[in-house]
Amino acid sequence: MTYRPGIDVGGTFTDLLLIDEKTGRTWSVKLPSTPQDQSVGVLRGLTRICRQARIDPQAIEHVMHGTTVATNTVLTSSGARRARDDKRLYGVVLQNGRVDRKATAAPRFSAFTRAGTRPAQGRQRRRA
Repeated sequence: MTYRPGIDVGGTFTDLLLIDEKTGRTWSVKLPSTPQDQSVGVLRGLTRICRQARIDPQAIEHVMHGTTVATNTVLTSSGARRARDDKRLYGVVLQNGRVDRKATAAPRFSAFTRAGTRPAQGRQRRRA
């Protein structure tokens, strides 16, 4: 059997939903988030939901994870100062978006635009 958990880390609670992909049966767990180290709450939740479903955690093939904390930080413009490193024209799409909100990943004046791409090694490659 294959099992797939979905995890949402929020500021107050961490929610997990586990689905048995063969039968469609589901289990859910809600526990306090651990802001000092969010992974602690996630691992506690996975342990608890696997125990509840009576499965070995190794039966999990895929994990879906989201975090309300990060989404809310962007939407409320809270958190650390940040900047954006954009490819040409892409930053305009990010800034304008398709949602009627003023919040963005970084203010437009903090965006750095470049023409090329940047591979994992960090050296910028320019297009011909």
